[in-house]
Amino acid sequence: MIACLGVVLIDLDNISYVEQIFEENNLDEKEKNSIQIAFIDAIEKFRILVSHYVPNTRILDEESKRFYLIAFLVSIQRHKEAEIFKTFNMNDEYIFVCPNCEEETFLWNEENVLNAYCRDPSTNKNQEKLRIVLDQSNINLKWLEKPIDIININSLKPLLQYFKGDINCHSCSKKHNVFEGIMNSI
Repeated sequence: MIACLGVVLIDLDNISYVEQIFEENNLDEKEKNSIQIAFIDAIEKFRILVSHYVPNTRILDEESKRFYLIAFLVSIQRHKEAEIFKTFNMNDEYIFVCPNCEEETFLWNEENVLNAYCRDPSTNKNQEKLRIVLDQSNINLKWLEKPIDIININSLKPLLQYFKGDINCHSCSKKHNVFEGIMNSI
């Protein structure tokens, strides 16, 4: 249930979104304030529940653990990052979008190795892999590494080194961090 709530709450990433909902409805100020207070209280309770039940996630299967990770990221207000694991929930492929030229690079998880291709490898079988340079960037993913370790998401652990790595865009040749490029695809 907590994992499902996390997926639902991805889009509720700021108070202005809640304000926008109220602008579209004709509620008096007292009703509006009462609902807002209840909503903020419920979000805080959700954060507490997520933290409290994290140790129990070790018994879940890998897919359920990834969905719990979504809830955890939402609970620490990393909504866009949570969206990555919702969008790429099968953990078999990711899309890197170059922050410079917006060109896509396809990242395929092949036996716990993230390989990069300039075209979709499912339809372009005979193409060279692009090089991901591991651990060359200064990006800090401790906020992601810690919950992956605590929840024990074995399917994501080997990919962390690739998320921290760099890749040269096959279109503009600019070097960018892999995880930032994945974030740019969302």
